Amino acid sequence: MPFAVDDAPWSKPNQFVVALDIGTTHSSVTYAHLQNNVTPLNDRVTHWPSRVGLGGSSDAKTASMLYYDSENRVKAAGAAVATPTTRHTANRNGWNLVRYFKLQMHPPEMVQDQNFDHIEELPSGLRLEKVYADMISYMLNHTREFFNQRNSVIKWEQLAPTMNLVMAHPNGWGLREQDRLRQAIVLSGVMDDSEARRRVYFVPEAEAAVHYVLWEKSQELQPGDEFIVCDAGGSTVDTTAYRVLAESENKELNLSVPPTRKENRMSRLFRPASSIVLQDNSVNRSSELLAARPAKPAIRLKELKASDCQPAGGVLVNEKFSAWLQGQFFALPPEHPYNLDLCVQKAEESFEANCKREFRSSSDAPSEYIVEMSTAIQELGYPDGNIVIPSDVVRSFFDDAVRLTLESIRKQIAGTKAKLIFLVGGFGASQYLRQCVVNEFHRGGRQVMFLDDAHGKAASDGSIIWFVRQGVTGRAARMSFGLEVVQAYNPDMTSHRMRRQVMLPNGQYHVQGKWDLIVEKDCVIDERFALRRSYARVYSDPNIDFAQFMVELYAWNGSGAKAPEWIKDYEGNIADGFSVICKINADLSGMRGSLKKQTGESGTYYKLQFDLCLEFGGVELKAYLEWSEKKLTRRSDAKIIVMSNPLSSENPVK
Repeated sequence: MPFAVDDAPWSKPNQFVVALDIGTTHSSVTYAHLQNNVTPLNDRVTHWPSRVGLGGSSDAKTASMLYYDSENRVKAAGAAVATPTTRHTANRNGWNLVRYFKLQMHPPEMVQDQNFDHIEELPSGLRLEKVYADMISYMLNHTREFFNQRNSVIKWEQLAPTMNLVMAHPNGWGLREQDRLRQAIVLSGVMDDSEARRRVYFVPEAEAAVHYVLWEKSQELQPGDEFIVCDAGGSTVDTTAYRVLAESENKELNLSVPPTRKENRMSRLFRPASSIVLQDNSVNRSSELLAARPAKPAIRLKELKASDCQPAGGVLVNEKFSAWLQGQFFALPPEHPYNLDLCVQKAEESFEANCKREFRSSSDAPSEYIVEMSTAIQELGYPDGNIVIPSDVVRSFFDDAVRLTLESIRKQIAGTKAKLIFLVGGFGASQYLRQCVVNEFHRGGRQVMFLDDAHGKAASDGSIIWFVRQGVTGRAARMSFGLEVVQAYNPDMTSHRMRRQVMLPNGQYHVQGKWDLIVEKDCVIDERFALRRSYARVYSDPNIDFAQFMVELYAWNGSGAKAPEWIKDYEGNIADGFSVICKINADLSGMRGSLKKQTGESGTYYKLQFDLCLEFGGVELKAYLEWSEKKLTRRSDAKIIVMSNPLSSENPVK
């Protein structure tokens, strides 16, 4: 049943928006046909092909599972994977079950402290992008059928060619993961690469969740209130601290802007190698505001600090149970006749659907829980094929996931005045987790509120609301970002004497490897502004190829409050804690008319001045160049080139 996501009519041209939430265990789709001067409506996709309990007729989610044959061709997807007929066919034909594949997208630094020992690897030769592409195809094919069955005036085929696709992802994912998701969308055939660059949007799951919270519970919040949103999902717990902005704060956020650079700093990282970039002293912010957002209800939020992402969702509970269960059968003789893989799979589904949801630790809680398995194991001491598990054993399955969830909330509460905690997400529906969160935080006078979403997933709904309303106007950088620059050589400085000197076309010697901060970790950036850096590129020859401009964007995520002064050591190696996030590439050929002839210590050289503009405040990093020519301001868009295997793949701002 469609429901309104804004009080104000849509004031822009007509758009068709589809939001996908591909979760670790379940996935969902929500769409909205936004029409000018009509109140925006969300519509959840239901009636997924499945059996009851894994995407029934009124359920707005389907299972994140697929079957592949020996040629890595998808044979079944979604909750239909769990039907008896599909399982029988899969067992007979040797198909491979792929599940929990979202865990394999997590960047290494996000899961380095967690051991998901029992997560199945992908079949040999099957790429993760292909799995995502197949899941996307399955979800959109069913969405097309669902849409066409309920709309007689306009059909999916009329809207799909220009649809906008919004995908929710964990806060800990960044540029590299977003790039892989775009590749999967292109591989699915939904749109080509150029269209995917223009019509695919990403939103962190915590931000999608807060928009869902705002729509459901906006009456609970007043200007100046600080609160926490904890989205406890399948494989991650994303937690963010927010403050509701007053009307005066909506006009301009309190930004922390890096200090002005010293006059003698110059960048060496602009290509081609035959030229060098000089950096001007000025540090400016763009005053151009983005398009105004709907004003009803007039709630705007600012992140109070960088969001936290823990690899500790409900799947961690499942894994603890699976490890315990399989340990019960390792003692069986090798010639045991039963298909234990199928028995364990059935037990895992029973645990997910019943025991995991029902477990609690209150005084009226049962002392033991039942997990259905198979009548084939009766002779092994399990009456009726059911496994009876004491409550203290069940509690042990939850221990790690609950501990990490509480730690995540504590980190975000620290230093804030938050009195409200909103717990959402699939794992957030756990009775035991809810009890633990309430018991932990009510003593400080804080109230914990739950958003029940029995029929679907809040992430896909929240993604549509995010697209329509854009309630978060200030986001905190999750790490520090900057460039490598060169500095005028000073023989009195030891750090300079030990570094290799280079002479620029202006005849001056410089040393390489200096860190130049653009955005510091936890700096809250208004999404309406761009950060500018003024540069000058110098050449010894005016007749060069202006087509390629490239700079590497570095991130600092090391220990300590501040980054070191130097990105690279004396031998030119990247220092610990630094990593190249992406390259920013642009065409400067339009600037040829702005080239200035100069005279330096070595004679004539040529100088080109321009501004590098970075928009860190949105969900995705954007870059462009601006320069003045004949008293006019000109602009050239830049392309973000994601590193194929960066040491850190975090998104600049989440």
